Amino acid sequence: MRYFTCPVEITLSLISAKYKAVILFYLFGGKKRFNELKHLMPSVTRRTLTLLGLSLKPIIEAMRIWSVDYRGKNE
Repeated sequence: MRYFTCPVEITLSLISAKYKAVILFYLFGGKKRFNELKHLMPSVTRRTLTLLGLSLKPIIEAMRIWSVDYRGKNE
């Protein structure tokens, strides 16, 4: 197992794969079938749908709120 010097590194290492955060974002909006996710993200594969679990929901929601606020201030 890799040694982390900063707690934030652990979280980023878990959600930094190409689609994990995006998939989690869509799933937290409600249940989605694979074909629904495929429509939202055409290059997603079944293999990329291995998720980390609901424990990341607060983190993804905080990122969503921050990004909406950031976008609103920078448009």
